[in-house]
This record gives sequence, C-alpha cells and structure tokens, in this order.
Amino acid sequence: MIGLLALLSCAPETAAPEFVPLEGPLLARRLSIDLRGVLPTTAELDDVEAHPGHIDDLREEWLADPRFEERLVALYQERWHTALDEFRGTIWDYGLSEDQNYTFNRTVGEEPLRLLAHVVATDGSYAEVVTGDWTMATPLMGEIWPVDYPAGESGWQVARYTDNRPAAGVLAVNGLWWRYISPIFNENRARAAAIFDLLVCSDVLARPVDLTGFSIAEGDAAEAIRTEPACLACHAAIEPVAATLYGFMPADDQSAAEMQTYHPEREPIGPLKLGVEPAWMGQPVSGLEELGAAIAADPRFVDCAVQTAAEGLLRRRTDGGDVVLLRNAREPFVEGGLRLKDTIRAIVESEPYRAGAFTETATAETVDREATSRILVTSQLRSVLAEVAGLTWSMGGYDQLDNDTYGYRVLGGSVDGVSLTSPQRTPGLTWSLTVKRAAEASAALIVDRDLGAGADAELLLGVTDTTTPADAAFSSAIAGAHWRLLAVRASRDDLAALTTLWEAVIAAGGAPSDAWSTVLAVLLRDPAFVSY
Repeated sequence: MIGLLALLSCAPETAAPEFVPLEGPLLARRLSIDLRGVLPTTAELDDVEAHPGHIDDLREEWLADPRFEERLVALYQERWHTALDEFRGTIWDYGLSEDQNYTFNRTVGEEPLRLLAHVVATDGSYAEVVTGDWTMATPLMGEIWPVDYPAGESGWQVARYTDNRPAAGVLAVNGLWWRYISPIFNENRARAAAIFDLLVCSDVLARPVDLTGFSIAEGDAAEAIRTEPACLACHAAIEPVAATLYGFMPADDQSAAEMQTYHPEREPIGPLKLGVEPAWMGQPVSGLEELGAAIAADPRFVDCAVQTAAEGLLRRRTDGGDVVLLRNAREPFVEGGLRLKDTIRAIVESEPYRAGAFTETATAETVDREATSRILVTSQLRSVLAEVAGLTWSMGGYDQLDNDTYGYRVLGGSVDGVSLTSPQRTPGLTWSLTVKRAAEASAALIVDRDLGAGADAELLLGVTDTTTPADAAFSSAIAGAHWRLLAVRASRDDLAALTTLWEAVIAAGGAPSDAWSTVLAVLLRDPAFVSY
C-alpha cells in the first residue's frame, strides 16, 4: 500500500486550464473563415447555436467546399511567397496588354500554390506535391507556355507541361522557379536553399557559420566550397541538390523564352559544373524526379507540412511549446496516407485553436504565444466581403486587396513575400484605413442590393426606404445583420445604439439609404467583425 501511495504521489498533476473555449457560433465563424474564407450563413449559425455538437458536421462540409481549395492558396502564400507583383518575365515578352498585367503575374505566382492546394483539397497524398506529373494551369498558361491546357475548360485546371520536364510536382513548375530565381553565377544554389526552406523547413541561410581566420584568395571560391569546413556546413547539402536543377538553368536569365522552357539537355551540366553528384542528404539521385521522391521520403517533409498547416491556422509561428500539438497533428497525417485534411482536423480540434480567451491560470508564456483573437488580413477581408457584400474592388484590372502595385495587400496585413513575409497579427494604422474603406464600399453595395429587395435581400432583410424604427422589421433587420456579421446576438443596448445612429443620419438630412449604409459600415468595422 505504501508503494502504491508513493507511485501516486509521483504522478504528474493535471495542468490548470489555460484557455476559455469559443462558444459554438464564434467557433463556427473562425472555422468558416479559416476553411472557406467566408462567414457562416445565418442557418449555419442558428444550427450550431442550437446544437453545438453539429460543429464537426459543419467542419466536414466546409472541408469539402470548393472554397476550401481557394482558401488554401492564400494560406500557402503566407509560407511560400510566390505570388509576387512582378517577375523577370513580363506581359511585354508575350505581347499581352497592360490590363492583363495583374492576371499574368497572379497566374505565374499562384501556380505552385494551386498545385499544393489541389493536392490537399482533393485528399491526395501530400507526396504528390513533389512527385506529381501535373500542374495547375489557366487558359493563359496554355497560350504562352508549353502547357497542354484541357480544351473547353476555364479557370484553374489540372494540366501538364509538354517540354519533357521530370515528374517532380512543384519542383518542376515555372511558377516556383520564376519566383526563386538563381543568377547564372549562383549555379542554382539559391534555388536549392529554397527547396530546403519550403519543403523541409530548414533555413540553411540561417545556419551559423564561423569564418574566423578564414579567407578566400581570388579564384579559389569553388575549391573552398568543396573543401573548407566553414563552407561545407551548408554547401555539403546545397551543392548536390543544386546539381539536379540545371534543366531550369537559362542560357540568358533575362529571357522569358529561356525561363519558360525546361532544358533536359542541360541536366548533365550540374554535376560537371559543381563537381558533385546529385543527391539528397547523402542519398544519390539521378535527377529531379528522384530528388522529389527522396524529399517525399524524408521525415522532415512530413514535419514541415504539419508545421506549415499549424502556423496557417493558428496564425502564428510554432515553437517548442507546440511539441504535443504538432505530434498529435502528425500522427493522423502519417497513419492516413499523408492526407493533410487529417492534420487540419487535429489542429482545429486543439485547445489553442479553439481558444477565445485565457483563464486566470494561463502562464505568461502561453499568453505571449497564443492568438485567441486574430485580425482579418486583406486576403481574408477580400473573400469575406466578396461573399457577404459582393465587393470586387479593382482599378485598371488590379484587385485592390490582392496587389501592392496599385493596391493595399501589404497595407492590410497580408503577405507579398518580399517586404512582408508573415501576416500581420495586430491592428495598425494602414490596416485600419484599409478596413475603413472596404467597409464603407461594402455597406453601400449591400444597401443597393438589399433595400427594398424583399425576398431577394441577402443580409438587410425586410426593410425598404420607408421603414422606420417604429416598425418591427427595423429592429429585426439590424438584429439579423448583427448575428450574421458578428456571430453574436444583438443585445438591447446594441439595438438601441444602432437605432440612434440611424436616426442621427436622418436628422442630419441623410436619406434612409445613407442611414442604413452608416449602420452597416459601423458593423463591418466593429472589432468583432474584423477579428475572429
């Protein structure tokens, strides 16, 4: 008996709870924004409010929603950084018009992101990311690149290159290598570094290198890379990978025609030029196709896929405090045949993901690490407002919430991959201004669409330009908009404040449409709307 008591006394104490979980409707809102990029419908909110257990059914519906694939494109951009506003190849190289510039650049930059998203959304094995013999393409790619785009289709579709490039998934698509360029003198080393960073989450450029007492005489750099310990710390891994990429080495790195085509005849140049045999972490490979297979078999490839998903959904970097969460997300991924949806399910079921606030017993470390409330950045604001208000904010062919040449992508907190490489976590001045303008435009669109539309109204239900606060439909419309937009039932004080605002606009000489636009703009700028 004494021995048993001693064992019990050594058992670890149950950790004090650190999180207050989100209530059903607010959790549904977070899930819907993360998985579909849109708000839950009123019916979905009503359902999960009455039956909290239905949240898992909704999650499965949303994982099968076509918008899930679109949302993944934005999430992977936050890590892969390929959707630039400008590439070395331009519209002028292809005789395209200025109004096609935004479309051209997005087509190039989203190609690898679309491949990643399609693998995940269709429940393919994640190994296809580096082993598939296909890409995702648009009709424009079929016109300007050696891509066999399926006849009679439109939009992004599965397609194949026709220039005999290896079957290596994203490793063999133009969009990746137009983003991660490697000057001819660099011999593909920058591209090899990108492979390590993106696919196994190993930033070789961040490795510490001790160059104390080390110098390179002119002309001896190539020899030093192969023999000096200070150089070999990185180059022992980089050189064999770079040697597999010479099919993408252009004779002129300013020529779009050279950059768009794979050159199989140049593959043997890599081993000769670099003086190494192609390999992945000491495992010999015969070329790019075998490189993709070797990466897929590397345990770090699995770890990196899980880490990328976790960081996208938790809206923060992972660290040593996430060991258990990452392990729990990794196990179903491996056991399920590398279907990333299994990992996503595990992440969105975790306590940190479902947290809406901290308890009094939460540690300072947890409070500092976790984001129990996340702001909507431009990629999310763009899709949410497109669905709820029909907002398409463009100028000269440029989507204002999805570019920085003429728009507000970075100013609103999203990633361009150059000046901003992680999404914004806290509100800021330019973010607030972007939200303000988008909210005002969206409110006006909703009023134009819904005021007096009767059964065809989508958000502002049952009101016309003659409806007044004395009418039951007035409060009902405000309450309905509050519920749909914020996933919180409007209190009596909420209704009173918004009614007073409506009346103030009328008293100042505004029309009913102005008053309703003002009320909706306030709701669309509410902290509860622009966070989730």
